[in-house]
Amino acid sequence: MASPAFEPSAHQGTLHHITQYVYAFEYAPQSSSASTISPHKNILLFIPGLYNTLLTPSYPTSLAAHLPPHWRLARLALSSSGEAWGTKSLRSDAEEILKCVRYFRSLYQASADHGGGGDGDRGEGGSEAGGKVVLMGHSTGCQDIMEYLVGGSNATLQHALPSPPFATTDPIDGAILQAPASDREGLAITTTAEQLSQAITSAREFVAKGRPRELLSRELTREAFGPAPLSAARFLAVVSPGPEHEGEDDYFSSDFGAERLEATFGKVPVRTRLLVLYSGKDEYVPVTIDKGALVGRWRRVVKEKGGTWDEDGGVIEGAKHGVDGEGNEPAVEDLCSRVVGMLGRVEGRLGGHL
Repeated sequence: MASPAFEPSAHQGTLHHITQYVYAFEYAPQSSSASTISPHKNILLFIPGLYNTLLTPSYPTSLAAHLPPHWRLARLALSSSGEAWGTKSLRSDAEEILKCVRYFRSLYQASADHGGGGDGDRGEGGSEAGGKVVLMGHSTGCQDIMEYLVGGSNATLQHALPSPPFATTDPIDGAILQAPASDREGLAITTTAEQLSQAITSAREFVAKGRPRELLSRELTREAFGPAPLSAARFLAVVSPGPEHEGEDDYFSSDFGAERLEATFGKVPVRTRLLVLYSGKDEYVPVTIDKGALVGRWRRVVKEKGGTWDEDGGVIEGAKHGVDGEGNEPAVEDLCSRVVGMLGRVEGRLGGHL
């Protein structure tokens, strides 16, 4: 039965079937006269978080309507969508994102080669003929983007991984992290260390026996993670138990020192403009964390290491984790304005705000 807060809706666009288990929904342009598969210049690829599916969270629909005509937004549905995330990894997500990046670059390059691009293919700040590619992540989609960008620098649990860390040869022009919350710190809100200890012990035993893909008992994981089945490796990656806190998914915890941040945020490529949008009322972030100060630390590391930090980044006041629900309309407008501005700067245009 549908939740009372949910309202059925229909969306115009194109469903791209990229691999057997990977899809992307590209919103149709606002102009009814424009082609759905348009020879536009640039693509914003949206990567959702845990338990999200093709059309969740909801705010990208509003964002798509705010984009300039030479940009499109496509929402990715990876093989880890819904309840499948617990048997996947950031590496497998990043590999699928790479396929999506290549797919859209080739799709719109082919369209331009056939003469459909017009002047839009040689706009200000353009580099590759295929146009600009920006990744935008929500929640765990942010970890996916960090994995894509820094090539597994955070993957210190190498013995638990079935293959080496991800490393891409396909750079992107921009990255947007929306609600980059720490799962480890978020679990402190909903569960206790004692409740997780038995599952941690079980997971570590499986990894020590060379069985990182073994599923943990649902009785050990349901309270903290819901109905999704979890492999030993993914559980440890997300929970990132102490004292080392070396979980593969653990990019955004507030207690990391300079060395850990330099190995992640400090390695974001200079070509990739980074915009961080932290939700001011994120229900998965402990109230003891100073969100503005945390974002400031990330900014400092990116800039000190020569990266490109977008100065519109920061805390979106009033925003919940998914920037959804009653009363979040101003936060959605704020988010859209910052994203549109950042996309303009990716193209080499100053300002770019709504």
